[in-house]
Amino acid sequence: MSDAAPPLPSMPPLAGVSLATVPTAIGYAGRDDILMASFAPGTVAAGVLTQNSAAAAPVLWTRQRLANADAPAALLINAGNANCYTGQAGHRIVKDAAARAAVRLDANPENIYICSTGRIGQQVPPQAMLDAIDTLADQRGDDNWHAAARAIMTTDRWPKAAVVKVKTSDGTATLYGLAKGTSMLAPNMATTINAVFTDAKISRADLQAALDAAVVTTYNSISVDETTSTNDSLLVFATGAGATVSKDDLGAFQAALMDLLHQMAQALLADARKDGRLVECRVVGAETDAAARNIARSISRSLLLRRVLATGQLFAADQSSAGRILAAAGTSLEAMARERLTIRVGGAIVLRDGEVIAHPGDAARNGFAGDRVEIVFNAAVGKGIGTVWTVVPPAT
Repeated sequence: MSDAAPPLPSMPPLAGVSLATVPTAIGYAGRDDILMASFAPGTVAAGVLTQNSAAAAPVLWTRQRLANADAPAALLINAGNANCYTGQAGHRIVKDAAARAAVRLDANPENIYICSTGRIGQQVPPQAMLDAIDTLADQRGDDNWHAAARAIMTTDRWPKAAVVKVKTSDGTATLYGLAKGTSMLAPNMATTINAVFTDAKISRADLQAALDAAVVTTYNSISVDETTSTNDSLLVFATGAGATVSKDDLGAFQAALMDLLHQMAQALLADARKDGRLVECRVVGAETDAAARNIARSISRSLLLRRVLATGQLFAADQSSAGRILAAAGTSLEAMARERLTIRVGGAIVLRDGEVIAHPGDAARNGFAGDRVEIVFNAAVGKGIGTVWTVVPPAT
């Protein structure tokens, strides 16, 4: 059975952020498909962007904004049109959109961040984009968060948002997250289009460091179809209008950001799951945490294992799938203790001390056939741990 759409969290105004959404028909007819978020002076930004070498024009533009480290004035996100491989016209509309937003917001064009998501290879109608920016600038308000989550959707079945609060030595800071995506998800930066907003007062360097750490075990640990998009972007904006994050508070802030990103990453997987299975590949006992994630990723990527998972059968052609898990883990080339390896499926042991269990019992069979499959692989060589989540569609 498909997952039900979760309710959006309560999202009252966040100090330092104003938002608006409008319909443009650039991506979709009959619905809002563009978002503008503008920021108070003193806001700082951090981000991670796709490593896909075919990155779209908005990614190239925003990458330069992050490199310049100037104070962001606004973020524009349009849905339904990726503005990717649209020639010089694609780069021109990005610059023109930034210039128009800058005029309307009395800002520098270099401080306008732009993200696009949707179909590749389609031109953006310039006048429609510029007219939309004029309307957005006029209609900004501080309580449009749910509309913002809906406006950035593409193939999503429902909007995605999360809220986390963190106590600092100066008070309480709030973090809001917006996310979109159900496919073209693969770990290699921060997958999909995502924006995080916080009223925390934090330095740009500390914000970027917190994001770099938080993304490793959240967005970079999920996959649906092993495709890193041309437009993947995760941006964080801190307005400084709320509690200060001191050096002593950095650990708590990073934990809060990691919690927020984990919620959003799991929401992407829940939407992508549909009638398939959510598979959690957890590795313990590796040499390092990075090695554990590499083993988990190798397991999650195995086409042979994914075919078996699609059917929910622990055995295929009279061969235990424990062997397929073991073979997939071995392709990682990470260190493993051959005679002490253990694999569990749904809590039931299917391989113990390097030997496949011929008849693991009903618990293992049921664990392999459920909507959520948990695979735990113990490499038995160290203390490294790591988890990768993936979605396996149903067998057709």
